[in-house]
Amino acid sequence: MKTRVDFYEECYFALLNSFSNLKYEIVSITDYNDNEYLSSQDENYEIIILLNNSNVFETKAFKKVMNHLETGKKVISCYNFSKESCDLLKKQWGSSISFMSEHYEKNDDIITHPCIEKNIPIIFLCGIGEKCDSFSNQVNLVKALNSLGVRSLNFSDNDLAELFGIHNVKKSLQECCFKYNNTIELLRQGINNEIENHNPEIVTIQLEAGLFSLNSICTNGYGEIWKIISQAYRPDIIMMGIYSNEYSKQDFEHISQMCKKHLGQEVACYLMTRNAINYHLTFVEKKPIYYTCSMDRYEEYYKYAVAENECVIKNNDYSSIFKTVKSFFEEI
Repeated sequence: MKTRVDFYEECYFALLNSFSNLKYEIVSITDYNDNEYLSSQDENYEIIILLNNSNVFETKAFKKVMNHLETGKKVISCYNFSKESCDLLKKQWGSSISFMSEHYEKNDDIITHPCIEKNIPIIFLCGIGEKCDSFSNQVNLVKALNSLGVRSLNFSDNDLAELFGIHNVKKSLQECCFKYNNTIELLRQGINNEIENHNPEIVTIQLEAGLFSLNSICTNGYGEIWKIISQAYRPDIIMMGIYSNEYSKQDFEHISQMCKKHLGQEVACYLMTRNAINYHLTFVEKKPIYYTCSMDRYEEYYKYAVAENECVIKNNDYSSIFKTVKSFFEEI
């Protein structure tokens, strides 16, 4: 089935094309632009996947979806539409439109569920902040586990999780709109049920939020999401995504100790992304400003980091990730 990906994000497209368990054949990709109407090339596709893009106003995204549906296309939307828009689209178009993330009603009547006492290793895939490519790291981790013949059960709050056969936990988290204790119980309940159903050898959990505050602007919600998930389950291994930057030995020690403090475990390995944060502009603009390093600059940052900590690997280096995962699994 031919599928086009809209709202361009390069790392996700590369992952979609490389992952062998996908239900869809991704044959094209395009940037989102202000043109609300279909181009002639849209006629070649049966399904349009709209990736989430916070820079696009909902009214434009809604019109884009409507245009595709009116020409007989099926739409899989990752865009964070309001509940009203979701209900309207589903009422009018039925099975032609589906959403990767749904809206859930608050429920105060949640039963307490203890952690399942099984000897199943749990891997957390964190990032020191947003845009550390921790979802890309999880997809590569799952590929490595599959190659090793290891039955893994995987959870993420990324909008694209289900495309990769990864369970989406956004329902349980829902931006912490539930009471704190209810959110923990709902998350634990969902994971418990999936563990009972699938009997995995290993569990991986990835969240998009940063683990702790980087500064007064990049607070990462003060790590609230990770505090919730660490109360539901404790990790055996932490794989930490980091930005491209010059890190000292003390920096790595600080990050690892913060993980020990918040999650009860030190960092096992660091995965460096090409993404970086411009701290100066962040303070000027009063919001996080990210950019992608050139390959030459990325290589310089990587060599510097490895000299300070041998557990740093490139997040797009699958062979190194495979070797690391293999060593992890042999140890546990």
